Amino acid sequence: MDLSSYDPNKGHTRFEASREYVDSNKKSAQYEALLANKMTEFFGKGKRITYQEAKDFLDSKLKHDGTYFSDEVLENIFKNVEADADSRISIDDFCNNYVGAANYLLKELFNTKDKYNDALRMKNEFESEYDHVCKTEKKNKFGIMTDSVLTVTVVQAKDLIPMDKGGLSDPYCILEVGDSFIETTVKHKNLHPRWDESFTFNIETGNEILIVTVLDQDRGKYDDFEGKIEIKIKDLYDQRPLNEWYDLKPQDGSGKWCGRINLILKWVHSRIDMLKDLIREKIGELEVLEENINYYEERYVMCENIILGKSMNTSAFHSATPHSVNRTSFNDTSRLDKTSQKLNDFDHLTLAKLAGKVLDREHRWALAVENTSNKLSSKLGFDQTPWYLLFQIFTAVYLITILLCLMIKPDFVNLTILVLIVFCFAHITKVRQWHLRFIAFFLLSSWAYDLVWLFINTGGYWSSQIYDGDVELGLRRFAIMLSYFMVIFKIVYFLVFWKVSVEYNRFFSEDFTMDGFETSDRKVFSKDVTPQKKNAVMMNPYQP
Repeated sequence: MDLSSYDPNKGHTRFEASREYVDSNKKSAQYEALLANKMTEFFGKGKRITYQEAKDFLDSKLKHDGTYFSDEVLENIFKNVEADADSRISIDDFCNNYVGAANYLLKELFNTKDKYNDALRMKNEFESEYDHVCKTEKKNKFGIMTDSVLTVTVVQAKDLIPMDKGGLSDPYCILEVGDSFIETTVKHKNLHPRWDESFTFNIETGNEILIVTVLDQDRGKYDDFEGKIEIKIKDLYDQRPLNEWYDLKPQDGSGKWCGRINLILKWVHSRIDMLKDLIREKIGELEVLEENINYYEERYVMCENIILGKSMNTSAFHSATPHSVNRTSFNDTSRLDKTSQKLNDFDHLTLAKLAGKVLDREHRWALAVENTSNKLSSKLGFDQTPWYLLFQIFTAVYLITILLCLMIKPDFVNLTILVLIVFCFAHITKVRQWHLRFIAFFLLSSWAYDLVWLFINTGGYWSSQIYDGDVELGLRRFAIMLSYFMVIFKIVYFLVFWKVSVEYNRFFSEDFTMDGFETSDRKVFSKDVTPQKKNAVMMNPYQP
């Protein structure tokens, strides 16, 4: 902490006009007089003191508490006072700057408390929104939320190529995502246009590409090409706003200079994940602010109690002095405990330790599976594991495998599980978490059944006396291979099914439909949300 920013020339009156909780000039003068009397009694009237003498005096006033005065505060007091050749300062200068330092600490204490309360309010708002989103957010078959939105703000461009006879241009931009096109307004006679216009696009797969083309408007003929850029939507996966300058590329790919364009991009593909990150950040911010509050309070109480001759008991200090600070709003650790409890279903073990909580066993297993799968996914080129997509693919594989097995051998256990899974998919809006958990552990139990069946039948099916060319022998051996595959596959399928059941709110909700249509059937659309309110969904006017 840097305490050197208080103004020694203004002394203890520096902060008194800014906040109502800082003492008046009279009160600060009384504190200074009290301190001066203590100093005079200790050193004698008119004495000039060194740093070490001041340190010994202050420590002596705290020795009954077993503490020592802050070297940092004392160093800043001496640093802001001009000492003589013997490194001594007057008692008056010391007292003046001492009270000024105390007032500075008090001001910072209240400012930090205000920041803490603001951060706490925002964290609570994020938690409330997170609870709502967990119940409503639905992911599509590509693993991103329905209503996934890309927001593009076209800020400005610089150093565009002159296209008109007067050495200027009339530039505008066309933004393209998939089949949707939106154009900005035209900025006439300008090579450095500023638009500050925002647009939104619905994103379905996450593999879309944003194309921004800058054109020069010409009347009566095709518009001239200035330059363009292409940005992969998946590069914005972290869901944080990206404010970036991009070099416009020529149409022929020659590398010729075409100017630059400034865009602000943000893709929200999962409000749940976005709110997780925001809550994590606020918890970290709250802990830092809590440390700062403790820092300023400890040093302020130390300074104040030396003046008033009190002990370092802060509760007594708060009840006896006019500088009382209400600590209940920012020292209530139960609020952080509640936050940690809410985060238990998605956060990492490091965050659990940070908030003083330990995740329950099942969620710890889920996190271990998540971390391992994400490492494998990153090696395959994925940003994270597409659990819902895997859930659908593995279910299809399980369906096909069971049907093939039924053509060769009776398997009523796996057939029962298959019927339950098909029923869930047929009534997906009515699926509850306990349904999925029941099926997941039924799958695990059936794995033992498959092992027993293999143990009993492998020898008979594989070593049949039927000659090698017989069709029945081939079918039996095929059944054995399918069973071996099922034993291995079912372990992975169980993990996927169980992971989806643990994060039920992430993949299933009652709000599966909107306006009478399934969310997967809704069309991607583009909407102009510029200040001009120009709603534009159009065909591309640019002709190459």
